[in-house]
Amino acid sequence: MHLIIKGLGWLGLLILLGLAGLALRVALDGQAVVPERAPLSVADHAWAEDWLRHNRPRDRLAGMPTMVALSAAEAERVANHLIARIGAEGRAAVQLAPGRLDLQGSIALPWVGPGRYLNLELGLVETDGALPEVVKARVAGLPLPAGLVQGLTERLLDALGQSRLVQRTRLGPERISVIYTWQADGLERLASSLIADTDRPAMLAAQRRLGRHLAEDRSAPDLATLLGVLLGAPSEAPLADNRAALLLLALYVNGQQLHDPEGARLPQRTVTLRKREDLAQHFTASAALALEGGDLFSTLVGWYKEHSDSDGGSGFSFADLAANRAGIRLATLATATPEQARWVRERARAGLIEDDFMPRIAGLPEGMNKTEFAARFGDTEDPRYRRIAEHIERRIDARPLHRDAP
Repeated sequence: MHLIIKGLGWLGLLILLGLAGLALRVALDGQAVVPERAPLSVADHAWAEDWLRHNRPRDRLAGMPTMVALSAAEAERVANHLIARIGAEGRAAVQLAPGRLDLQGSIALPWVGPGRYLNLELGLVETDGALPEVVKARVAGLPLPAGLVQGLTERLLDALGQSRLVQRTRLGPERISVIYTWQADGLERLASSLIADTDRPAMLAAQRRLGRHLAEDRSAPDLATLLGVLLGAPSEAPLADNRAALLLLALYVNGQQLHDPEGARLPQRTVTLRKREDLAQHFTASAALALEGGDLFSTLVGWYKEHSDSDGGSGFSFADLAANRAGIRLATLATATPEQARWVRERARAGLIEDDFMPRIAGLPEGMNKTEFAARFGDTEDPRYRRIAEHIERRIDARPLHRDAP
């Protein structure tokens, strides 16, 4: 999971989805909107990987305009390669017309069994400005109104516009072309544009506090220490400040930060939990998801990524799931009520250690491929799986921060 979370696009998408309050039941489509087709060949995957490698924005000179162009078939090949690369079962289709692009995608979600899909349909039309206009945005399989989905998509395009990365987009009948100018702080500007206006001031304050701590203490930080620094600060708005601290840590631990108008930048350091970077990434990303999308959505995303990892990544890990659940539980506790928010800050002010909020991971199975996981645990509804999941919850319940909470 952490390889995906490191990408700003992933975190940005989670933040955008969170704006919708996505703590709702999932009702999946029974049919994929994209018809089944022959899988990409080895040569197709090699071409797409080579194209992505040669068009990485970070390899461009800052301030120099760059154009990238793709035909519909090439864009489709890249999209399907990316779906396969993250371990998902799905497919994408791209259609071009004069001044218009239509994208369709279907992703199979593994925890509900075969034949259930999350379908995306997106329509963009060319404008006189730098970015296209959204004319259709539909997610079938999630209970989101069409207008809301379109609004979220427009928010993403607006964030791109504010970042001033893209100068021109052209949608022709044969090719898509984009001219952009990469900046050294481009990702930070984009991240800041994606953050809701109500969250940005408190998150910037948390980032500056974190910067002061990192300047004073140059040792490799552990997550418990950083949580203590941010959650233990004086606060007149504990609910909002707890939320801001956890969202900011999700960015920082996963390799990103906000653009600071005052110009200050955080030194990037590896943050660990139980001496592992991946567990800190799981914990903080799941905490942010719980704040933005709710416990159910966070759990579903965690399940999906772990199953994806079991099919060609690092393998299914119950230790990762323990970190996911611990992050969700801390975020829920820290923002449930003003009383609990203040209590968490009082505990943090006294200093936090990992055992306060993170269960021990000894004995939790890890590194299982899809076949091994199915043989040992079936699926997420199997009693064998449920026993370990419930055992993890009991371990979290026994942590002092949860055991002693009001």
